[in-house]
Amino acid sequence: MGRSSCDYVLPYECADLLSSVHSYLLSEEYSFKSVDGEMIYQKGAGLTMGPTFFRILVNGINVRVEAWMKYAILPGVYVGEIDNSSPVGGAVKGPFKDRMAYIESLIIQRGGQLIGRDLPLNPDIFVPMQYQQPAPKGKYCMYCGTLNQSDSAFCHNCGQKVNI
Repeated sequence: MGRSSCDYVLPYECADLLSSVHSYLLSEEYSFKSVDGEMIYQKGAGLTMGPTFFRILVNGINVRVEAWMKYAILPGVYVGEIDNSSPVGGAVKGPFKDRMAYIESLIIQRGGQLIGRDLPLNPDIFVPMQYQQPAPKGKYCMYCGTLNQSDSAFCHNCGQKVNI
């Protein structure tokens, strides 16, 4: 149990990605708020609907999508986190999984490549949204995401061709 997460790397910085995800989740009746210091999207909070959450972290060309639900011990009493793959709450996960798939499709449409699922959060790449600084301008490697500080057409980290 915990959070489901997907990490992507984009071939270039995509400024409209966050606004597209934001607009989509608001259209799905999610609210954008700060909960325990995290900027998240939340839907549901009462007896009739258990809360579901999304968190989107973007740093330059790196994107992380996290999704989870709260675990109910009694009607209206929620504790712990449930990921998408847990058998708990299986009956209500269909729309939740569909929303996660739609957000992933928005990233893939912009050339995002999946790095991995359910990886530990790397604080060197992702920091909470309220602390994010704009990514430096320049050429990024589309394979490892490293900023190329030189004028070379190849990444000094992995040797692949960088995106112009």
